[in-house]
Amino acid sequence: MKGLKIFSAVVMIALSLLFATLGLPAVVGAQEPVGTMQTFQNCEGESVNDLHIVFWDWPDPDPIINDWAPEYPPPFTTHQRSGNDTLIFSGGTVINGGSVVINFNLLGTPPFYMDWWWTKDDDKVGSCKHEKIGVVPAGGGSVSIPLPIAEATVDFPPGALEVDTVVTLSDVLPIPNPTAVPQGFLPIIKALGIQLEPDPETLGAPATVTIPYTDEEIEGYNEETLQILCYDDNTGTWYVIPSTVDTANNVVTCEREQQLDEFFGPGGRPKGGCFITTAAYGTPMAPQIQILRDFRDQYLLTNPAGEALVELYYKTSPPIANFITEHPALKPVVRAALVPAIAMSTVAVNTTLVQKIVIVGSMALVSVLLVVWIRKRAGKAGGRVN
Repeated sequence: MKGLKIFSAVVMIALSLLFATLGLPAVVGAQEPVGTMQTFQNCEGESVNDLHIVFWDWPDPDPIINDWAPEYPPPFTTHQRSGNDTLIFSGGTVINGGSVVINFNLLGTPPFYMDWWWTKDDDKVGSCKHEKIGVVPAGGGSVSIPLPIAEATVDFPPGALEVDTVVTLSDVLPIPNPTAVPQGFLPIIKALGIQLEPDPETLGAPATVTIPYTDEEIEGYNEETLQILCYDDNTGTWYVIPSTVDTANNVVTCEREQQLDEFFGPGGRPKGGCFITTAAYGTPMAPQIQILRDFRDQYLLTNPAGEALVELYYKTSPPIANFITEHPALKPVVRAALVPAIAMSTVAVNTTLVQKIVIVGSMALVSVLLVVWIRKRAGKAGGRVN
């Protein structure tokens, strides 16, 4: 029995060496192929002729392209294969905005990396695109992709996925419509593409999307207003997803349960934010300013009327803030004037619903008693005059 095992191992090694010598795919044993459907969209602003695709892994050997379908994805009519990991499709034209869909079966151990780019008349068009393909089990897991400087990550908690899922993350270049953002926002900084196979309409539990940024990338942005935005293919615009910014670690995080198969990117408002309050307190880190920010995020930015009020404030307050900064004697006066707004915001942000009702009811009762007392005093004064 021992001799049989040794003989089998020798045969497998010999076959692998023979296949390698002949340039054939190596024997992978019982390894199952990883299927992935990839969409290649031309966003370069001009028509292209050829699509170059390279799969690779590091530090493991390159994955093997086992097969793909369709053999000639429209509009291509020919292809070249270089080794086990490179394909070039040609013989057609992909217009700007057009796309090509190809199903691949890859042999190897994920995650895989994929680089691809377009050419026209043998000249490279645009930049090389980078993607990472990983398999997240139904029990949960994460996939990350190197973006400039740091890694973007998508974490799937237990219960998020019903079946093992192929997750593809891409560094999206060029960014689609980076200026089509909500009013008052600056353009999208960079974009992360997420693709799931199979793609559930709703996850069993929210996935966490984390995107890093650098100080250079947010030059001119108010860091504390950074949010992750999602791209809507139907309208060609970006919309805000409630997010959390970690300024200590330079990352923005959001949770997403629906429509995860999209583009995500960080964006924010111009530097300034709470302009007048910052000028009055001399620092954006004052606790009073944080209270006002929390009130803005929880009560104003959650409805159209509040958003309109915030937008009006952002447009009209910078000159006032500059005037306060240039006249320091005004700062204590402005701080005193802000006390009622800060007090109201503190009550709204730091109390429960029951506490809010008690406080508002007490204030209303005090107001009524005060009005009654004033009227009685006025009546007595009028009686004495008569």
